[in-house]
Amino acid sequence: MLSQWAQRAVRQRPAPGIPSQSVSIDKAWHGLHYLLCGAPEPAPGPLGQAVFGGTESGEDQGYGPARYFTIAEVAEIVGALQSPSLEQELRALRC
Repeated sequence: MLSQWAQRAVRQRPAPGIPSQSVSIDKAWHGLHYLLCGAPEPAPGPLGQAVFGGTESGEDQGYGPARYFTIAEVAEIVGALQSPSLEQELRALRC
């Protein structure tokens, strides 16, 4: 499913200033978080941190303060998202 989103994003014409390899999830971030970790709130582990994780930085900008990840955190999240079994696991959750 994630690979299909990425392929669709590549086919779509990018908005000015946005690289053609980007993916916009618009306001589907909460659904994506739930899909990845099976919980509506922040969850432990790299998949649970991909959307709601990171360290707060600065003031609330409407959806809370900006957040950032360390290089090690990014590597862990990327590793979890690139797991060969992730897509199969997510497909198994579909009703």
